[in-house]
Amino acid sequence: TADITLKVLQKYKSFGKHAIGLITSGFGCPNACEFCCTSAYYGHKNVRFLQTGRDIYEVMRRLSADGIHSSLIFEEDFALYEDKLRELGGAIEKHEGEPLSYACFASVKALSRWDLEELAAGGAGHVWIGVESVHAPFEKRAGRDIGSIFADLRSLGITTTGSSIFGLDHHTPEQLPREVDFMIGLQPSMVQLSN
Repeated sequence: TADITLKVLQKYKSFGKHAIGLITSGFGCPNACEFCCTSAYYGHKNVRFLQTGRDIYEVMRRLSADGIHSSLIFEEDFALYEDKLRELGGAIEKHEGEPLSYACFASVKALSRWDLEELAAGGAGHVWIGVESVHAPFEKRAGRDIGSIFADLRSLGITTTGSSIFGLDHHTPEQLPREVDFMIGLQPSMVQLSN
């Protein structure tokens, strides 16, 4: 588990820390993004440490007995693994007691396959989406319009992190302000900008 508070708010006592569970469900991803070290390390294949959604749910259930009802699930592009995510969502929907929720990483490609209401009903509370660039040359950006995905998640009460990379091969000094404007237009709850 970890105690989480945004760094800029840590000095204010009125903003308490929130305990979350940290669950490593799997590593590696078939998207094979050139910048992803864990995906490369695992040969661009998904290696499941927890085999099923039920396995993840059982960890979350045990954490809830200690008062931890929200978890961050580490698995690149978790929404790609429909069997695992659907089973987890079904178990969370049937869970008795304090509601359980999770945060995960997911791509536009994977999210485009889902009815996002099903994810919300099944405990999705936060989704980190790799935006990367206005003109992202990555297969994981194929699918629905990215702006509509962020808007739909927001309308369902699911918070988001949008992440971008500055310094991709197609970036010029003139392009970077457009990258910032594009990210702002998506209205994510949080942003990660990296280079």
